[in-house]
Amino acid sequence: MSERIFPNWSEIKKLKPQPQAGEYALLKHLDKNLPPTFEIFFQPSLNGDKPDIAILEEDFGLMIIEVKDWNLNSYLTKTDSFTKTRFGQDSKISFKRFFVKKNNAEIAGPLSQVNRYIENLTFLYEPELKERISVKLRSALFSKAIYFHNALTQEAINFLFLNDETSREEGQKKCLIVGSDQLDNFSDKITRIIENRKVEKIDFSNINNENFNWISKVRFWLNPPFHELESGEPITLTPKQKSILDTNNRHIRVKGVAGSGKTLVLAQKAANLAQSGKKVLVVSFNITLWHYIRDCISRARYGFSWGSIEFTHLHGFCKNYLRENGEKWGYYDDDDEVFTDIIPQRVIDLHKSGKNKKNRHYDAILIDEGQDYVPRWYEMLCRFLTSNDELIFVSDPMQNIYDREISWVDSMKDTKFRGRWRTLNETVRLPEKIMYETNRFANLFINNSNESLQPVFVDNSNNQLNFLDPHLVWRNELDVNKKKNDIEQSLISKILIAFKWLTETKGEHPQDIIFLLPDHDEGLQLVNSFKMKIRGLQVNHIFEKKYNGKRSNLKKLGFWMKSPKLKMCTIHSFKGWELKNIILITPKDLDKPLYLKQDKWEEKIHKIIYTSITRTRGNLIVFNRMSRYKDYGEGWPDKW
Repeated sequence: MSERIFPNWSEIKKLKPQPQAGEYALLKHLDKNLPPTFEIFFQPSLNGDKPDIAILEEDFGLMIIEVKDWNLNSYLTKTDSFTKTRFGQDSKISFKRFFVKKNNAEIAGPLSQVNRYIENLTFLYEPELKERISVKLRSALFSKAIYFHNALTQEAINFLFLNDETSREEGQKKCLIVGSDQLDNFSDKITRIIENRKVEKIDFSNINNENFNWISKVRFWLNPPFHELESGEPITLTPKQKSILDTNNRHIRVKGVAGSGKTLVLAQKAANLAQSGKKVLVVSFNITLWHYIRDCISRARYGFSWGSIEFTHLHGFCKNYLRENGEKWGYYDDDDEVFTDIIPQRVIDLHKSGKNKKNRHYDAILIDEGQDYVPRWYEMLCRFLTSNDELIFVSDPMQNIYDREISWVDSMKDTKFRGRWRTLNETVRLPEKIMYETNRFANLFINNSNESLQPVFVDNSNNQLNFLDPHLVWRNELDVNKKKNDIEQSLISKILIAFKWLTETKGEHPQDIIFLLPDHDEGLQLVNSFKMKIRGLQVNHIFEKKYNGKRSNLKKLGFWMKSPKLKMCTIHSFKGWELKNIILITPKDLDKPLYLKQDKWEEKIHKIIYTSITRTRGNLIVFNRMSRYKDYGEGWPDKW
């Protein structure tokens, strides 16, 4: 047998637990029969997802293989349906549900499990794959298979798909199904897939260029490389920042002002821990943020294995853990009430029962955006800590835009936090002009009684980033308050002028510009208007329409700062990120929800606006539609 299998056979034989019979049989077959250009991965990292088997080849693509040693007689299936409404049309969608026979417990189906691996890779872990590769090529490049070791192929097909020929044919086009009777033909089926692609003239050769190599991107997640010491950048930390790196085997709290380098310190700590052989989980609340944390870690001057660090956002961690341990996922990612209580408790209960198929245990957990957390989430994450038991909780109370009750962190009740808060009040990211305006805004509108968190500017000569002299513009647009959750064409025309001023006069590239809007409806209006008015303009955005009262998260999954496109985002989803040029469109007075009192509404909006204006590394343009900020904004320049 060859050594193109990872880990190699000698390492596989030392694994505990050992591969199941089906995994071992399929691995041997693939290693013996696949062409030598194929790489084979057993339980590859994939950011902690650890699918059973993956095969990779430049002309074939990536195939994720789920292996089931199930006795199908131990399971039941039921056909169910739901009504989907889209574009005003109702359609009935039928699907199969899967149950354990002995207790009638519903479980996640094998197809949903293997689909999750591909979705996580292409939408969340490496969104550039989605950005650069067409839907048609992606569906060919990233394929799926399920091997049933204790069932015949036809039995497996009958088990997985609805009882009609069309469903079974379509299902097998999307996912290769193989039973024990066809194991010896598995590699032949791979060969036929390659031959069929040649007939269909599906060609992957044009995907790569000098700036993009898809197979390198994928291989990073399957078999994470070693981060060399020399590949980092020298970063000068302040004494306060360094003090956080020196904490070990403790639960500590860090409170920092905007621009104080909280995320950078967290990233340095992650690299530090990984260098010492610790397994680290980095958790953000915001689904779009952890790519930025990963970029910060890549700058660290430490030698470590990338496989020692996993990245996730809180909701994604819950979803992955529940689904990989057989729980059916039936929740929406924007249902905050469910996520603050029901979901974390379900994770806690399942973990208490001993279920942890992917062995998710960590020596240290690093939590960014801690001000967004509730006690149950902390309790849940602590269950995944090893005896090393290290946790760092980083927060900025001024950016508590979800209006969480965070006194539980101060009191330390029912937690392992001990000692005083560590504080970071030196601004090392914000230009001085921006820091002055954020302070002025906070002093006018946000009640901040914590004197220890008054920001102190670090002179640019000692700053951790180099800034251009920022240009600030504030335009009061109070006469457009006519319709709720709507952006008028007259304002869109003015926003377009601001965009052209940045790109044509200041010479800024669209990829370095982001528009922040209060909601999805106005965001979609602006995206569509810009595409109509500027031929060929590409926009990377997160906005989704609601269907059946809920929004998909697919756009959020694919949102990333390195996209070469113009960016548009809600204020909430951009929290934690930074970019050189920001154009902020504030909410309107009449956008206040009926269930909120005026003072509560304003308190929430104050923090949203504050958070937005701290996100820039350069130019900041504000289109204000709230009368509350009229006088404040008159202290800003209003000329381009």
